[in-house]
Amino acid sequence: MSGYCYATFHSEYDALVFERVMKECGLPVKLLPVPRFLSSSCGVAARFSANLYEQVVATCNNRNLQYDGIMGTPY
Repeated sequence: MSGYCYATFHSEYDALVFERVMKECGLPVKLLPVPRFLSSSCGVAARFSANLYEQVVATCNNRNLQYDGIMGTPY
């Protein structure tokens, strides 16, 4: 899979915890304002390579991280 995935969050705190844990696990993510084609109650999204989708979801499940949803893009 190519492109990016975006994780959205209920709160900025959840986004910051997500970023910290992913970086601790060696998974590169970038926090940014939510793109127009997505929605989020806190306005912050985490972008990561779509190739990392399964690893990111597994890490979220193993670490009990809270997120709104994860959406992919083809570009």
